[in-house]
Amino acid sequence: MSAPNNIVLFHYSYSPYVRRVIWYLALRAGPNCSKIQPLVLPRDDLTPIGVNYRRVSVVSIGRDIYCDTRLTLQKLEERVPNGTLGAGKEDEKAIKRLLEKWTVEGPLFLRAALLIPTNPPAMADPKFTKDREDLCGRQWSKDALERGRPESIAYMRSCFDLLGTTLLADGRDWILKTDKPPLADIEAIWPFDWLVELKGSMQALSPKNNSPRYMHGFSVSG
Repeated sequence: MSAPNNIVLFHYSYSPYVRRVIWYLALRAGPNCSKIQPLVLPRDDLTPIGVNYRRVSVVSIGRDIYCDTRLTLQKLEERVPNGTLGAGKEDEKAIKRLLEKWTVEGPLFLRAALLIPTNPPAMADPKFTKDREDLCGRQWSKDALERGRPESIAYMRSCFDLLGTTLLADGRDWILKTDKPPLADIEAIWPFDWLVELKGSMQALSPKNNSPRYMHGFSVSG
């Protein structure tokens, strides 16, 4: 398969972090080559290029390979022509960085992960549950997820409210009041979008308009 722009994206459909890269590529880089991977190792497409890293997404840009979405977006900002999505002003850079730390490096995603539905076939696969236990360092089972669900629902509700009552409270379309979504918006919304598309994960947060208004303007596939 050819790779427009020399960019190849390795991922699986339910990968949460890949949404950051998919949105970025859709907004800036145009067509790219997407290769769907198994949920757990081994991944035959990645082994020949020397990647045994258990997480996805993995992005190759020419001969360079990136396994961390933070570094991937940084390199795409540097290497893809026709303008960047990063903030220009120092206060805007600070907002973008705070959102990145909140959703990528902070507790938000760990709470979101505890809301994964417990009925998909993968949850009955011992290889999948063992993979998740190795990643999280704790028991990963239907019972364990159900025990943590009420607290995680309350936490995620507060996160939805935080966006809606602060950065988006004045009705702006995008967080930095830009004409199109910048990188700050990608950093802000990817875990929420991931949860909304996982059928059954957000039932306790219904009705749907609990989510930030501008979230419904995003559309992500794969």
